[in-house]
Amino acid sequence: MGSKIVDIAKELGNDPSVLKDLSLHRTACQYKLVNGLAVITHKRIVNDLQKHRFSINLDECTAKNNKRVLSVMVSYFSTDLGMSIVHHYVSLQLNTVNATTVFQAVKKAFDDDGIPLDNLVSSLSDSAAYMRGKISGFEQRLCEVAPNLLDIDGDICHHVHNSVKKYCDHFGMHVEYFTDDLFHD
Repeated sequence: MGSKIVDIAKELGNDPSVLKDLSLHRTACQYKLVNGLAVITHKRIVNDLQKHRFSINLDECTAKNNKRVLSVMVSYFSTDLGMSIVHHYVSLQLNTVNATTVFQAVKKAFDDDGIPLDNLVSSLSDSAAYMRGKISGFEQRLCEVAPNLLDIDGDICHHVHNSVKKYCDHFGMHVEYFTDDLFHD
């Protein structure tokens, strides 16, 4: 498909009068992705989460527009496909980020989709106090409504990343350049 588009562009380049009035819009593609593919994919994920036990992985970041976004990934074993599945479930925009707002947003997403929290078996996140706090953290609140939730340590990837980052601070960018060169060579 890509080579055909290049051929058409080359041919159009020979006639400047055609190019003058040519416009390309992303609206059709965006419409199909947002209102077609995304909707169907989300429905399939919700259907699976209603039937299977699953885990969630949460991570919060600040977008370029300074809005806080909480991304929720889900993983589960699909008996239909006979394999483990990992999908982006939802991204939630939050005005403030604390245990209460994260819990309310995640619970609302599951409630809106009719996903029983009995199916939730584990939650991974970074080790921020509002996520892992034993008295009123997100996971503690989640334990109150998800009876099958296992208590496992925070996301090991975050622990390793933070440790390596602290260790590599002493070397400036040399370690990053070295590993990047190893990867690309």
